[in-house]
Amino acid sequence: MPPRLLTLAKNLTIIINKFFTQMLEILANRDGTRLKFASDALLAFFLARDDWTLNVGYVVRTMSQFQLRNQATEEAVYRSPARIW
Repeated sequence: MPPRLLTLAKNLTIIINKFFTQMLEILANRDGTRLKFASDALLAFFLARDDWTLNVGYVVRTMSQFQLRNQATEEAVYRSPARIW
């Protein structure tokens, strides 16, 4: 593999690992459980509560935290003077 592609692959691996570390941290703080990774996806579940409307709201708020963290990470990467590409 050419050195440039190798460097890009290593950097991409670092970014994906940081991303999943952050997502797993949020998931743990929200009492969710990782079921599995599938390529660049994360499958998680939450134990059901008595009121299903609370379940839906809880999951939606957790996904919102994922999105906010992801936006902050993307903005930091784009502002960085040392881009990976």
